[in-house]
Amino acid sequence: MIPMIAERGFLSAGDCETLSAFLEENVRRLGRENIEPFFSWRQISYANVDRRQAREIMDVARNRIAALLCEELHDGVLYPEYTDLVLWREGQDMNIHRDNLPPHFEHRLYSSIVYLTECEGGATVFPEPGIEVPPEAGKMIAYPSSAPHGVRRVLAGKRHTLASWYTADIDRREP
Repeated sequence: MIPMIAERGFLSAGDCETLSAFLEENVRRLGRENIEPFFSWRQISYANVDRRQAREIMDVARNRIAALLCEELHDGVLYPEYTDLVLWREGQDMNIHRDNLPPHFEHRLYSSIVYLTECEGGATVFPEPGIEVPPEAGKMIAYPSSAPHGVRRVLAGKRHTLASWYTADIDRREP
């Protein structure tokens, strides 16, 4: 079994709506081309969030997640390494993968997703224990970055998420 934290209502409906609206309104302006073309113009990194209210919500969420991970799964200090808002459109999915693959991401110890919207499909799937976590606005899941996982195809609607990765390496912490 994968050690995992799951918390319904982690973010309030209002906070989800604020981040979701910010993502929709600004992804073309603040998004960027990505090394992985699949993510180009679908993400807004924490560093590019230029609305105070959205940034404060993200700050509180990523710091709470780091604290929960340290309480429940990790012995030591964790730092947010990278955080972004991600837009998933109808028809999009992601194959099974790990978030800590070398040569660029081996420092990532934990990953988290906070669902900002609900949609048909779009569940986060962990094939080894056979767990699927469907999008539920405000729900947070956190798990080891080494855990194989993927995203089921979004069948209808849009899947908006707040994704974060955590490290014990202070030199790799996100500002």
